[in-house]
Amino acid sequence: MKRIFFRLASVIMFTALTWSNSYAQERSKETENDGDDDGFYMGNFQNKEGYWGAVIKKDKIHLQLAGHHWSMGRSFLLSEFSPLPAEKGTFSLKREAGTIVFTGIFSNNRGQGTYTFNDDETFKSFLAQQGYDNPGNELLLQMCLTDINRAYFDLLKSNGYSSIGMEQLKELASHDMNRKVMEDYFQLFKTEGYGKVALSKIVEMRDHGANASFVSSFRKAGYKDLPLDKAIELADHGVSMDFIAGFGVKDLSLDQALTLADHGVHPEYIKSLVDMGYKDISPEKATELVDHGVSIDYIKEFRQMGYKDISPDMARELADHGVHPAFVKEFKDIGFTDMSLNKARDLLDHGVNPGFVKEIKALGFPDISLDRAIELRNHGVSADFIKRMQKKGMNNLSLEEYQRLRDAGM
Repeated sequence: MKRIFFRLASVIMFTALTWSNSYAQERSKETENDGDDDGFYMGNFQNKEGYWGAVIKKDKIHLQLAGHHWSMGRSFLLSEFSPLPAEKGTFSLKREAGTIVFTGIFSNNRGQGTYTFNDDETFKSFLAQQGYDNPGNELLLQMCLTDINRAYFDLLKSNGYSSIGMEQLKELASHDMNRKVMEDYFQLFKTEGYGKVALSKIVEMRDHGANASFVSSFRKAGYKDLPLDKAIELADHGVSMDFIAGFGVKDLSLDQALTLADHGVHPEYIKSLVDMGYKDISPEKATELVDHGVSIDYIKEFRQMGYKDISPDMARELADHGVHPAFVKEFKDIGFTDMSLNKARDLLDHGVNPGFVKEIKALGFPDISLDRAIELRNHGVSADFIKRMQKKGMNNLSLEEYQRLRDAGM
């Protein structure tokens, strides 16, 4: 048996492991756990050749391994390994392609260290009989991790893939197309009448999250003529059957669902609007609101300031004009407690902000109205203009008189 060492270490000292609380990106609820790494995260994986890092969660262990210019993560059942050390020691994963021996420590269900891989000469002979000469150490390691064995080749043959090339074999191994994944896809293709699907397409589906249960969920919901490329597109855009069902719209087309997802419209958005008392919010209306920047918080903030009757259309119009709740609040804070939202829109359209009005008030005009503020702004009367006039001795004038001076070219 040839023994391949990725890295040798005579004495390895480990410091306390630090771990991030970040959570891996969620996949659709429709995606089954067929080796995916949901719930695992390794913030301190060293990513050096011959090193491993691990996280244990319940009955599973997620391993991250680094090789020469590559790293990969795989999830396994703990029962597949020899007993793990309580602290420092070795454990192994033995499969037909070979045995991986891990050396390192564990602490609080997390571990790291170095590994070596011993290929299996008998299995290499089997591969040679199948036409795979000199598979290489890296491919044998990936086949071990994916558990590609003699029975795996029998599975392929029984489903019409009697002969696959070396590149296809590498693709299956590197993309973790394990036996369960392949069985699920083959069953889907038979049950739903897809026929024989190219291995490259199956790998593409897996990479994009369109696994067998994902595709099957659409077929069961009535989308019978679902092309596999469309399934990949749906998975890419985060459109699952849960997503579609959440809208509660009968006969929502897949293209409509894709449009909603692309515009950032989720069922929770519509539900929140309905819970706030806005009835009959269609997906189209929700799309319009989202496109115009109307978030749930945007409406809530206006309602919290007393604008209980704000309609979705008014919220959209305010957003279009750039009126934010903070803008309205600042006017309320300087005394305009009864200001309407239409007035807030007019103020912003004319370039009148709270600071402009506040400066005019400070010059001795505490009762300035918002309409007067708009008129002054339109005529170019600013606080600086009034100050210059006052320095020239033009004191005790009304705002209307300052406006006439400005109109006269002063």
